[in-house]
Amino acid sequence: MGFQQGFRINTNTASLNTYRSYSASQAGMEQNIERLSSGLRINKASDDAAGLAISDRMDNQIRGMQQANRNVQQGNNLLQTAEGAMNEVGNILGRMRVLAVQSASDTVSNDDRSSIDLEFEQLKSEIDRIAKSTTYNGTGLIDGSQDGLDTDHTTANTEKITLQVGADNNTQDQLSFNLANFSVTKANGTDATEKFAGVALTDGSAATKFKDLDLSSAANSQTAITSLDQAIEGVNDQRATVGAYQNRLEFTSSNLMSSIQNNSASVSTIRDADFAAEAADLAKNQILVQSGTSMLAQANGLSQNVLALIR
Repeated sequence: MGFQQGFRINTNTASLNTYRSYSASQAGMEQNIERLSSGLRINKASDDAAGLAISDRMDNQIRGMQQANRNVQQGNNLLQTAEGAMNEVGNILGRMRVLAVQSASDTVSNDDRSSIDLEFEQLKSEIDRIAKSTTYNGTGLIDGSQDGLDTDHTTANTEKITLQVGADNNTQDQLSFNLANFSVTKANGTDATEKFAGVALTDGSAATKFKDLDLSSAANSQTAITSLDQAIEGVNDQRATVGAYQNRLEFTSSNLMSSIQNNSASVSTIRDADFAAEAADLAKNQILVQSGTSMLAQANGLSQNVLALIR
């Protein structure tokens, strides 16, 4: 024979038990509605404290990688600007070499050579103009302000252009590079730079500065040909180096996009709501709330049965 409870008025145990179940179902239904309306499984820390901390940390990493990818794109744009300018410089040097070869011929008169030299000097001035006017966001690229050429993974000095290509404050996530001086003369108009795209602009025997080259004679034209060959080779080397940087940045961008995709998928797994599961759970809780409402009315009615004993 089971345990029998008596009739009590002050405490309705059945009503309390029913209300507890009803409240749990009501809270579950409200949580289902919140998740379905926001699309998130975690809307506050109490939903999943560990999951919230992990997803927030990963979300910050994702935002950092997104900015790093934008940095990479801007760096690629910078290199494209520099490469375009170097292409023009290379074309000018090619034209200057043609003029030097023409002027080196003994069949050219002095008057003709003077006309050729006039164009030669104008082309030198154009190289200077391109070097001084080639900038990216106010930064001179090939005017000597980024003197030399170097690439490393360490923190760069003030003469280098540095790209942050990672989400963390880590020197291994930095790409630094310099671009050589393409000016024939320095900005103050004094001696020419000692380097032209990594190649000294001097003739090995005459030590003639590039800015001093002219086509006033056949001998000077021969000297100019030698220096121009060195300069053209240097420009080609510099363009190849810039192309290597661009290829690296393409792979860096691809890797960042892959990391962003994978981390975003992980965050979604942790934070986002499963609509199918939430919809099914909502339907269950709605039924339990309706059933609980009905049973709560029945439990509250049990107290009325006590009155039958005293009538």
